[in-house]
Amino acid sequence: MLGTLFIMLIGFGDRHKQVLLQEKRQAAIALKQKNYDQTGEKFRQNSTDIAKNIDEAATSVTTAWQDALKANQQKKKSQSQNKKAPLSPSKAVSQAFKDEKSQLEKSKKKLLKQADLLALLKQYQYKNAKIKYASYKAVQKTELAYYNAVVRINGLTLAQYQKQVSRAKEKYDQAASELGPR
Repeated sequence: MLGTLFIMLIGFGDRHKQVLLQEKRQAAIALKQKNYDQTGEKFRQNSTDIAKNIDEAATSVTTAWQDALKANQQKKKSQSQNKKAPLSPSKAVSQAFKDEKSQLEKSKKKLLKQADLLALLKQYQYKNAKIKYASYKAVQKTELAYYNAVVRINGLTLAQYQKQVSRAKEKYDQAASELGPR
């Protein structure tokens, strides 16, 4: 009888240890989910900031290019020699990039930070997450392509540049929509 009681106590002790282990596992899973969600929120905020900066740069470059082309066309039509020569399109675009340099640098730094956040998301990912890791990865890939589309201009006409930027923005917007509302 005493032996049976002793065996029951040992069995209860093992059960108690199992319950404690299960509680620790659940706490670890909850922490992992919390970290994933917080990191995802940082990623989404950075993504919004990057898109805003890139949009501003693209708009600035496009506007400067269009204005320079219009000024050159008007100069050719008027044929007046006493007016100061308008800014060439290449110089106007170059000036626009100089004006937007700080915004583009901020975007570039945030793009690098996005890679770090993506690595954390991969580490924290869990099975039933509302927003899957693949969605974050797609956003990072398309925002990098969008950035490159805005800064890569060599040999393009204005129409080609606008088309390149709009395609990249469209792909980015499509991928970013999977992360939820902005």
